[in-house]
Amino acid sequence: MLEMMNRIGQKIANLTGLSTPCDEAFLKSRLTKDVTNFFQEELPYRHFDEETGLYVQENSMGLVIEVSPMMGAEAHKEKEIGSLCAEIGSEGDSMQFLLWGDHRIDPKLDNWSKARASLGGLYSKIATKKKSFFQQGIRFSDCPPPRDFRLFVSYSSPTATKKQLAHKMEKTLNFFNRTSAAKAMKPQEFIDTFSGIVNYDGQTELRARERNPFNFLANSLCLHGSIRQSEVGVELSHPPHRRHFQAFEVIEYPEEWSINENQNFLGDMFQQEKQIHTDFFIHYGIFFPNQTAKETRLRTKQKTLQNQLKFKAMHKLFSTSQQEHDEICYALEEMKNGHKLVQTHFNIGLFTDPEERESQAGALQSKFKSLGLKI
Repeated sequence: MLEMMNRIGQKIANLTGLSTPCDEAFLKSRLTKDVTNFFQEELPYRHFDEETGLYVQENSMGLVIEVSPMMGAEAHKEKEIGSLCAEIGSEGDSMQFLLWGDHRIDPKLDNWSKARASLGGLYSKIATKKKSFFQQGIRFSDCPPPRDFRLFVSYSSPTATKKQLAHKMEKTLNFFNRTSAAKAMKPQEFIDTFSGIVNYDGQTELRARERNPFNFLANSLCLHGSIRQSEVGVELSHPPHRRHFQAFEVIEYPEEWSINENQNFLGDMFQQEKQIHTDFFIHYGIFFPNQTAKETRLRTKQKTLQNQLKFKAMHKLFSTSQQEHDEICYALEEMKNGHKLVQTHFNIGLFTDPEERESQAGALQSKFKSLGLKI
C-alpha cells in the first residue's frame, strides 16, 4: 500500500518533469486505509523565479513550455527535434513531453460564444445551444467527449544554474516557435492547467485556486477531495463526482516509427471505434544518463555477447543474442558520431467512470496493439 501511494505521488510529480523522490517515511506517518488527498505535500513545486521564468523545486530547477500541437510533420522535423534534445540535454537532466486531452472546455466555449452572443438574435441562440451541446449533450452520445488537446514540454536539472537553464529555455522556445507556437508558462497558468490532472473530476468548467505568492506552488494545485487505492487502480473522489484513474506503460515498440504516426494515438476522427472514448494523457520522458558509464556497460555487454556467439549451443539457447549484439554495435557507433544515449519512458494515463474501467482499459490496449505497441 505504501509503495503504491509512493508511486502514485511520484507519477503525478513526473508529469511535468520537475520531480523529486517521495519520502516513504513521511508517507508512513499519514497513510490510512482511506487516504486523504495530501498530494500537495508530496509534489515538489516550490517557487517561481520571476526574473528567469524558471520553477524552483525542492531538489531541482526547471522550465515548462506550452506548444500548440501539430497534426503531422515532415520527416526532417523529426531529426530537428532529436537534434534539439541532444543539444540542450545534459547528464543527469530530464526532458518531458505531455499531451493532455483537457476536458475543461468551458473557457474555450465561453470565448467563442461571447463573440456570437453579442450579435443577439439568431446568432445568440445558436451559440447558446451549441455551447450546451458540447458541455452536456455530446457526453450522452456515442461520440468521444470534446477535449482541448494541449502539449507541454518541460526540462529539469538538479545541477544547472539559472543562467544555463534560461539559455536552454530560450533555445527551446525559438525552436518550437519556428515550427508551431510556444510560450513559457506562468505560475497561474501552471496551476490552472495541472490542477485539472491532480483534481480530475470530468467536468467541463475550470476549477482551480488562485496562486498565493507567499506559499508553495504545490499548495495551490490541490483542491478538496480524496483518493482511494485498490488492486486495479486509483479512485479520485471530488464530491459529488467519482472517477477512476489507471496508468499504463509501453513495454514493446514497433521496429520502425515515424513522427507522422503520432497523430494516430488520438484516433481516427472518421472511425469512432479507433478513438479513445474517455479522458487521457500521453507522457513521454527522456533522461540523459552519464554517457561514460553507459558506454562502459555497453562495451562490457558487447564482449559478453561476442563470447556467446562463438558457441553454437549458446547461440541456440539465447536466440536474440545476434540482434542484441548488432543493436549495441549500432549504439556505440552512434555515440562515436556525437549522439547521446538516453533512457525513455512512454506512459498513458486514463480517466474513466468506475463502471467503465475495464472496457476503456481494454479499448486502450487494443488501440495501441493495432499501432504495434504493447502496454
